[in-house]
Amino acid sequence: MRTHFILISFFSFTLGFSQNKLPIVKSNTKQVKIVENKELVTEWNLVPEAKPDMYISGKNTKSRNIKIVTDIDSLEINLKTRI
Repeated sequence: MRTHFILISFFSFTLGFSQNKLPIVKSNTKQVKIVENKELVTEWNLVPEAKPDMYISGKNTKSRNIKIVTDIDSLEINLKTRI
């Protein structure tokens, strides 16, 4: 009985700290705009074969706001720096 309690506690603990699902941006076209700190940085192309698509920002010395805008959806991410 004690081993059942330990196993149930272990699995509930690991599920509680598991990673959340990544956000998904929906689009009808392959072109998206990436806006960093409210300034248009680049127009970017999505590649459906690459799962997940990755955009790599420059080195962050300050907090940064990145927004991905498509024709039907947008996703905004706030990046914080750690010292």
